[in-house]
Amino acid sequence: MMLGQRAYEASDLEQAGEAFHAAAEQVSREGEELRLATTLNNLAAVYRRKGDPRAIELQEHSLALLRRRLGPDHPELAVGLGNLAEHYLQ
Repeated sequence: MMLGQRAYEASDLEQAGEAFHAAAEQVSREGEELRLATTLNNLAAVYRRKGDPRAIELQEHSLALLRRRLGPDHPELAVGLGNLAEHYLQ
């Protein structure tokens, strides 16, 4: 995931998207839902910057994972909801 983050920070959205997508596949196979939620959030940010409408679906999936694992009142959900709001505002 660090490769994706570095590429994202360098505005290399193609590389960042590829790295986050690969990371999402890996952590999904491993069953690590919290890491998957974070990775999907990062991939959604790449898609949002690219104007790709799949960003909303990924962000919603990330939020669903967080709700299931952390509960509906966890503060981390506020971050995810804020990110989802950004998607809708664009």
